[in-house]
Parts: sequence; structure tokens; C-alpha cells
Amino acid sequence: MHDVNWISYPGYVEVDTDSGDPSSKMPLSGLMKAFRRTTTSKSSCGLPDELIEQIFLHCSRRDLFSVGSTCWRLFQITKGIIYRHVDPVNNNRAIDLFLTICLRKELGPMVRQCELSLAFKEKAPSSPLAEPYFDRRVQRVGARAKFTHREILRDLGALAAAALAYMQNLTHLELFFPNKEVQVDYVTRLQLQRCPFQLETFHTNLRFDMAMLAFLQRQKALKDLMFYTSAPLSALDMAAITPDCMPALSSLGWSNQVPMDLVLALVSHRPIHTVNVHFSSLVSDVSEFLDVGPAADHIRTGNFTFRNDHHPDCSQLEAIYDHLPHLTGLGIAVVILSPVSVIYSFLFSSADLYHCRTFSEI
Repeated sequence: MHDVNWISYPGYVEVDTDSGDPSSKMPLSGLMKAFRRTTTSKSSCGLPDELIEQIFLHCSRRDLFSVGSTCWRLFQITKGIIYRHVDPVNNNRAIDLFLTICLRKELGPMVRQCELSLAFKEKAPSSPLAEPYFDRRVQRVGARAKFTHREILRDLGALAAAALAYMQNLTHLELFFPNKEVQVDYVTRLQLQRCPFQLETFHTNLRFDMAMLAFLQRQKALKDLMFYTSAPLSALDMAAITPDCMPALSSLGWSNQVPMDLVLALVSHRPIHTVNVHFSSLVSDVSEFLDVGPAADHIRTGNFTFRNDHHPDCSQLEAIYDHLPHLTGLGIAVVILSPVSVIYSFLFSSADLYHCRTFSEI
């Protein structure tokens, strides 16, 4: 038997063969052909694929890789689960993911959820998009056909744009960059406006600008939006934020770096019932970042993140109560920035807010 160890991203396996040579490797395509030949009716257990998939949803990724290596049918089932919700990836794993999707285009439509942490300006070791690097990954995913779209290898941005274009069923996207890169127009560089997917959740630290707005105007199914920075109001056309822009939006998140005029424009004429607000360590008066006008009457859930271990105090909780009086659920996270980041989370009900306010008045 082969001891199969899935490494990098699904699409390549490293196999320690019976010969004892630990460097011996077999591409996925060859391994799968062997699976097809050995698949028997006994491996199906008489269960429909849908039921097997529901069982596998409760398994770890490691278990899924192991089960998927037993027969072709189970490989097809586990592959769908693995790609449907992609584990969070950084630069190096993102390159493997993007190359795999570009080389095996049938995998792109499987992706439903993806969390990317990218740094385009930081060159990865050994020029990862160079020809030798690419050729090694072609061998790893088992693609034998000649790859004709070499232009996407010029940089990580072009590769990411090409891969995102294949994720037509993507519904959940988290896209984060280092703080020094958030002002770059990556929305245009990634060609998000041309992507075929209709997101339901979009979290990003890219700035909210006109390119971002043009992308969001196409997202008619978007329900959850979170952003942390924006272009100056003078560079935004507020009239472009019309009621038919993101009509299904029900959850909105922002930080104290976002102008409240932009927040007011987004909460107006939309069924928003949940807000997520992030405060930097320098913010003491939170009231100016909570004034959402008449939309406060419809907001029932509020989640607030403080980056100061002395917060929140009772005055800040009282400000939350004053500006969002109809909350029925409240979540508070305190993030302490230290060599080992610590997050404290608290959950309150509306009754807790009332008692806190009463205590502060005594």
C-alpha cells in the first residue's frame, strides 16, 4: 500500500512507495487512474452520494484526504467538500490554490467560500511565478496538457484575477492585504467587476472607493459587507449609492476610519439589522461612529471590537445604548495587541445594557 500524504493544496499528493524511496512522487492524475481500476461496489456501501457527503461534513480535512485516497467515488465526494470551503490561505498557499484552479478549471465552480490573505508587494522566495516554479506545480497537479495562458504568470495579481474568474459559484469572500497595501486599487487589478460570482458575504480591508462601489453595485445577493477604510468623501460620488445597490444587505461593518456620511448612505434604504464596528486603540468617544440616523430603529444586533484593554467602559456602553436602543443582542471583543495577541469576547443582552446604564447613573 502507498502511504499517501496530501501536501500543499489538494491536487497534488506525495507518495512514499513500497521501494522505500521517500523522494518518490506520483502525480495525482496517475494515482487517480489507479483508484479507478481498484474501485469496487463494496466501497460505495450502498449509500447515496448526498448522504455520504452529509456524513463527511463532520470530518476533519486530514480525515477527508485519507478517505478520498481510498477510491475514485469517495475522492469525487471529498473533493467537492474540500473545495467548497477553502481553508484560509496566505501568499504561498494562495499561489498553489490559484495555479491548481487555473490548471484544473473544473475545480473553480466548486469553490463557495474563500479567505485570502495576500501581499502582492512582498516578493515570495525564489520568484514563485517563474517558469521552473510553475512547471513543478504543473507536475504536482498532474496536468499534462500544454498551458497556453502564460500571461497570468507575470505576477500574483494576474494569477489571482484569472483564478477568481473561474470561481463562478463563490458566495463568501474574505480578502485582506497588509495595511501598507490597502490604498492600492486592487479591485481593478483583480478585475473583480468582471468576476461572474454573486457574493453573499464580502469582508475586506481594501479601501471603499468608486471602483469598489462599481463592484458592489453588481452584487445583488450581498447580505454581509465589512470594510475598514475608504477614500476621502471628496473622491466618492455619494449619489451613486442608490437604493438598488446591494438591496439584500442586512449586515454592515465599518471602523472608525470610515466617514459616517458613507455609513449613513449605506444603511439607508437597506434591510440592515446587524452592525459590526471596529474601534482603534486611540478612540475613547465612540458615539460619533455609531450615529446611523433613522436606521437605528431596525438594528437588533451589534458587534463591537475594541483594541484597548481599558475599553469598553460604562460611558462607551451607554453610548451604544443611546444610539442603538433597540438592540436585542450585543457582542464585544477586546483585542490586546501584544507579542501574543489576546482576544476577550463578551456577549450581552439588551437587559445588560439597561443595567449598565442604570449603574452609571447611581
